[in-house]
Amino acid sequence: MFTASFSNVSPVSKVNELFLHYILYIIQDMRHQGVALLAQSVERETLNLKVGGSSPP
Repeated sequence: MFTASFSNVSPVSKVNELFLHYILYIIQDMRHQGVALLAQSVERETLNLKVGGSSPP
């Protein structure tokens, strides 16, 4: 992440910088959630295979 420094910056630039910071935060959060959902899916499918009597290849 970057730190915002607003000395001698126009108000439009401040808004743009804050907007980009917000978008980066959302993207990082989505990426983290995607990894967590994938891990849950793999775990669920592994349990389904174990309950069904087979083992993963």
